[in-house]
Amino acid sequence: MKEKVKQFISAIQSQQVGALMTFLMMFLALVMLSWLYGYWSNGLFGTKFEINSCWQGLAGIVTGLGGLATMAAKYYVDSKYNSEHGEKPNKE
Repeated sequence: MKEKVKQFISAIQSQQVGALMTFLMMFLALVMLSWLYGYWSNGLFGTKFEINSCWQGLAGIVTGLGGLATMAAKYYVDSKYNSEHGEKPNKE
């Protein structure tokens, strides 16, 4: 049992960046869909949704996606040029 827990933790650590990026993309998509719904419901049903928050939210999402793209690019460059494939970098 103890060995399985260690293997599970090791697997999570090796996929940490991918799991984090997937979670953040799902969260940003959920927020974007809620703002999109508010924008359309305001136009179609007159729900008095604050339109300015839609634009601020979309700007925040674009900023968040830019941050994710930067993190992905950094991870790609670091993993490609700083160590051999499948090996951890040396801590010197």
